[in-house]
Amino acid sequence: MIRLLLLSYCVMGCLLQCVALNKLLPSEVKLQQLLNKLPDTGDNIVLGKAEARYASFMERENKVTDSITIYTGLIRYYHDKKQYEAVRRYSAALVAAAERDGRLEVLARSYATWFKADSAMGHYQDAIRHYQLYKALHDSLFKIIKHHQLNQLEAQFKTEQKDQTLKLKQQNIELLTREAQLQDARLQSAWFIRNVIFGGAGMLLLLLLLGYNRYQLKLRSNRQMKQQQEEIYKQNLSLQELISTQDKLLEEKEWLLKEIHHRVKNNLQIVMSLLNTQAAFLDDKDALNAIRESRYRMQAISLIHQKLYQSENMALIDMHTYIHELVIYLKDGFPGMNRISFDLQIAPVKLDVSQAVPVGLILNEAITNAIKYAFTGNGTILVSLQQTGDQQLTLVVADNGKGFPADGGTLRKKSMGMTLINTLSEQLEGTLNIQHHNGVIITVNFKYREKQAFTGPAEFKEEITNYA
Repeated sequence: MIRLLLLSYCVMGCLLQCVALNKLLPSEVKLQQLLNKLPDTGDNIVLGKAEARYASFMERENKVTDSITIYTGLIRYYHDKKQYEAVRRYSAALVAAAERDGRLEVLARSYATWFKADSAMGHYQDAIRHYQLYKALHDSLFKIIKHHQLNQLEAQFKTEQKDQTLKLKQQNIELLTREAQLQDARLQSAWFIRNVIFGGAGMLLLLLLLGYNRYQLKLRSNRQMKQQQEEIYKQNLSLQELISTQDKLLEEKEWLLKEIHHRVKNNLQIVMSLLNTQAAFLDDKDALNAIRESRYRMQAISLIHQKLYQSENMALIDMHTYIHELVIYLKDGFPGMNRISFDLQIAPVKLDVSQAVPVGLILNEAITNAIKYAFTGNGTILVSLQQTGDQQLTLVVADNGKGFPADGGTLRKKSMGMTLINTLSEQLEGTLNIQHHNGVIITVNFKYREKQAFTGPAEFKEEITNYA
């Protein structure tokens, strides 16, 4: 007990020393070492008094930066000791200190710690609210950083463009000056020749001087031609540097687009994880089925964004690879799939994102309905995507199951999945046809829109070369 009292008073002294001596790093390390020596007990009265005196002192001194440092250390200590109520209390204090100091990164980290403590204690509503605050701050910080980077790149580009313009103007002035000098030289030469002709043929000395003068002019002309060649060479170097700069900017733009698709895919994975977590607390069968179907739909969209940031082409989706991976995911998601086989007939087609997403969702709904309702035993599902005409594609999902029964067919026809298929077909500006013949055959005919792929720096470089 005496040892506990001594350690607790040492903690209180270290807390006050962090502010009085203004030596945050040594005091913080010393505080963490003392906190680790305290026994794992929830009723440490003396430590509580030390924290209360420190909080009163910090409020009186109004040292927000020191408060943030100490609160962070206390939160880490209590989190390691699994004293989550204390973690929540100091997380709230850290949020207040971070808001006063305008520290968004500390504020986001505080809400993340608060979310973990709420989750550990079973306060799930508070946990969700704190997680949403953390996510909003995290996304805001990300947008601020990217916006700042874009502004820097834009300012750098404008500065370099301005420098290039000034250089070109200076070069034009120098060229005009040299041209004027050449014109003056030609005029002087003509005047000299005219005087020599008027002076007579007997002026041999003047003729010799004239020949010498012409020789000097030739040397000067050679020097000027050499200088002009050097200037042309410098201009070519400047143009190459400009092309290199444009290449870098285009590569950075492509990297940013890939990063955005990566973020969207990660966000969809987080939502799917939250749905899985929510499903663990549900007993209602209909609610569980709804969550599972929503997870499949989001996976169909997430897979498209994954293909975009993994591919060199940032505009088109390879539907052959995408449909194969989607079918594999759906097969792994249902039990007893060894009795159902798939016949995939996919043409090497690449679609724009605006069409790839509806096609993926239609496939998800049609295949899921077939797996759930079509078969009582073994069966086969046909998935086909073929080009049937000029800019015309036909998507077919067919099964050899029992089809729509006479008494319960309307339930399957008017389900949410079939309604979604009809809506997505309209979004594709296509025609939907559902047939009942030895199973169910769903056919969607639509025109695919071609979009020029983003070829990046190579295309820009070729255009500059042709222009030059």
